Amino acid sequence: MVPRFITDLEQEYDKKFPSNPATIFYPAEGEEEQAFREMLQKAVETDTPLTEKDLEDFFGKKGYAWLKEWYKEWYGEIIWK
Repeated sequence: MVPRFITDLEQEYDKKFPSNPATIFYPAEGEEEQAFREMLQKAVETDTPLTEKDLEDFFGKKGYAWLKEWYKEWYGEIIWK
């Protein structure tokens, strides 16, 4: 895993929704990163946190399940409240 800087948008999202794990799944680059950033921005603007279902829709059920299991090694069990 290549480290990256946390974006201002991620910090803003985490301040607004402190117990929401969505930013853990932030893609590192490319079109997927741009689309995810837009999704986070909309969540911040509408004061509506992302849900686990939103991430399943974004990455696909299998893709999200794989990511959740992979990130579990880095962050521990990811719990949505």
